[in-house]
Amino acid sequence: APPPTSWADVDDTLILDHAAIVSGMLPGGVSVIGIYAFCPADAAKAKESVVHSILRKLYRKQAAASPLGLEDHEDERLFLQLCSKTKRNTIKAFSCKDTSKGSHPGEIKVTPNVAASLVKITSTYGFDLSLEEEKEDG
Repeated sequence: APPPTSWADVDDTLILDHAAIVSGMLPGGVSVIGIYAFCPADAAKAKESVVHSILRKLYRKQAAASPLGLEDHEDERLFLQLCSKTKRNTIKAFSCKDTSKGSHPGEIKVTPNVAASLVKITSTYGFDLSLEEEKEDG
C-alpha cells in the first residue's frame, strides 16, 4: 500500500498490527512505546487528538496481549514527529490512562555505544556431506 498522503489516509488498524508484529520480533524487555510521523510540524500539531487516540489503542492492545497486564507499567506512549520542512524532531508523551492530561514534551537521550552492551550469540554449523551421482550408460 502506498504511504498516506494526509491524516485522513492514516489507518490506525495497520499501525496497531504493525506494532504487534514489531513487538514480536523484539528481544525480551524491549517493547514498542510509540509511533512517529514524517510531516510538517503544524500538521502534526493539528492532529494531536488523532495521535493520542492511536497511542491509547496501542496501550490497550499491549495490555490485552501482556500476560501480566500493564496496570503497574508506565502508561505514557510517545509520538516522535520528524518535521519534513525543517528536519527537526519533536517528541511528545501522552498519558494513555488519563485522557484529560494532554501531552507534554519528551526528551531524546542518546546513549553512546549501546550496541556494545547487547548480548551477541554466534552459531556455526559444519556439514560433512557426500553425494553420489548415478551415471547413465549411453
